[in-house]
Amino acid sequence: MARVSVERSKILVFYDASCALCMASRSLGLKLDPARVLHWIDSRDPLATLVAGNRFTTEDFSRRIHIRLPDGTWRIGYWAVAEMARRLPLPHWLSSFLSFPLMAEAGNRIYNFVADHRRWTYRKCPVCSATDSNVHRQ
Repeated sequence: MARVSVERSKILVFYDASCALCMASRSLGLKLDPARVLHWIDSRDPLATLVAGNRFTTEDFSRRIHIRLPDGTWRIGYWAVAEMARRLPLPHWLSSFLSFPLMAEAGNRIYNFVADHRRWTYRKCPVCSATDSNVHRQ
């Protein structure tokens, strides 16, 4: 019971632990989070959908990073990254910049492009090499 209350006071980050790009992002997030404000949850763990209240599927989680804030609201994709930057000490100064309309529009497009094409943009992804082995062998 105490573990649940601790997790509710943190930002829950749902990421794909079988993707090398996602793991690299998590590694960077851990380095930038000395106070451990973020609690990382493997989205492929069956409990992830239960923690999320069955609001999202494993497939939803594998497409974009999702975060649940302590008040129960959700951020997805670029907006999740911007919110994490706002909450962490080192990248905090970036958060205002990330929210400017032009930057937000560009950042959202770039995030979506990388997320949609991570099979090609991050060649070490074991999920990608398993599903699209021809892409990596060319």
